[in-house]
Amino acid sequence: MAQETWIEVRVIVPARMQEEASLFLTDFSGRGVIIEEENVPAGGVVIRAFFQPEEYGDWQRQELQDYLKRLSSYELSPLGLEVRQVAAEDWAEAWKAHFKAVKLTGHVVIRPPWEEYAAQPGETVITIYPGMAFGTGRHASTLLCLKALEQVWEEQPPRFGNPWQVLDVGTGTGILALAAARYQALGLHQTGFLTQEDWGALIFRRP
Repeated sequence: MAQETWIEVRVIVPARMQEEASLFLTDFSGRGVIIEEENVPAGGVVIRAFFQPEEYGDWQRQELQDYLKRLSSYELSPLGLEVRQVAAEDWAEAWKAHFKAVKLTGHVVIRPPWEEYAAQPGETVITIYPGMAFGTGRHASTLLCLKALEQVWEEQPPRFGNPWQVLDVGTGTGILALAAARYQALGLHQTGFLTQEDWGALIFRRP
């Protein structure tokens, strides 16, 4: 029985184009993507998308080349495109290597279940299974909300009889809600559980 393979597409784009290019490749492939920020060209990121062999042909190759040409017309760099075949089991596990424990704010550390992390004094560690593209807490809106949540907690910590009321709108993997719970928010409300991305609107209300 032949080993199942996938087509891996690696697109190199400027770091400032990461979000736009990620959305393009997510829509283009119909799947999540992997974003590499280490061991990449200076000022760039690598975004990896995967296709089944029958899904990737001349049309898809031309679309990707045209996309990079459009970026090149704006004098953006670095840019690049690499395509290769990978074994199915390699694809299924490879994405995990790119999710490490990361300290997002002065107190909040996010780690995937397969990464060990020894918490330092004052740190709160949230363990999240990130899925293949989202839920790492690195999205700008999520990160800004985490920092705002931490700032409010430091300046006006919740007290018994006067708790926070927190609304997490567009909950993805629940990072914001979990962080709020760690900060002792007693009135915690979530909406949109397991949506594609946590756009993270947080509302703080004191009773």
